[in-house]
Amino acid sequence: MKVLIFLLVASLAVGCATAPREIGRRLTYEDISVSEPILPWVHRFEERQRDARLMGPNPQYGYFECRKTAEIRETYFCLYADQSAMNYALGRATCYIEGAFCNSSKGTLLSTKDMNFLASVRQTLGHDLRGPALLSFYETLKRNCRERSDDGFCPTPQESELFENIIIPGVNRSKDFIVVVAAHLGRGNFIGTFSHEILHAQYFNDPTYQKAIDMFWTKELSEKEKVIIREALRVAYDSSDELLMKNEFQAYILEAGADRALLSKLVPRFRSRLIAALNKAGTQPLQVVLVKP
Repeated sequence: MKVLIFLLVASLAVGCATAPREIGRRLTYEDISVSEPILPWVHRFEERQRDARLMGPNPQYGYFECRKTAEIRETYFCLYADQSAMNYALGRATCYIEGAFCNSSKGTLLSTKDMNFLASVRQTLGHDLRGPALLSFYETLKRNCRERSDDGFCPTPQESELFENIIIPGVNRSKDFIVVVAAHLGRGNFIGTFSHEILHAQYFNDPTYQKAIDMFWTKELSEKEKVIIREALRVAYDSSDELLMKNEFQAYILEAGADRALLSKLVPRFRSRLIAALNKAGTQPLQVVLVKP
């Protein structure tokens, strides 16, 4: 799911005693811990970004690194140096899969020349998408590229690099594959974006967490409260999509910058109730921090 504007939540850091291995033109490290400060990795990312021209012939595609998260199964976090490069890699996929922020319906493939897509490139701060849906998008994209004379319906270099080197191998390993993406440089705070997106991944790939969120949505919220939540989210999301509504609700309410995010006015009403329900179910939202408090 795409991110609008917020500030922080889940947790990550370098849990990386293993040596990096090269995938395509990018370094991929196997595991990071979503419970340790992330700043050490950020510093090393910045150093490697400065040396990116030494790593391959196409640094203009946007330097990025991907790591597997230790706490959430089959979930990979990719950090891009540049917001535009990130969105040329996954922006159309999100538009196709969710329809969010693109003024388009789900299942609609946008051209790279489409004004709605170009606007989303400037606005979108992060993505989280599941493997099977990503493959469906990429197959549709390649088919349109073959059948149309318009190169706007062909994969961008950024799409080709991410899909061929990270996403397709990941989905071939597991249908539960999820990719979470944020940009280091851009309009938003990437820690906040990452934290929001990792909560979506936790919902999809942590059955205990998902069940607790579902029970809260079904049993603890009144229909009137759900209407209030849908109205607040509809400025950026399809309010008729029940799964999307409860997933965005939990992510916006539980981020560590929730009082400055899209559902900020609803945080006092729902946050403590939701956390109590999660604690009762024996689970907690993952929290991203830069440094130890």
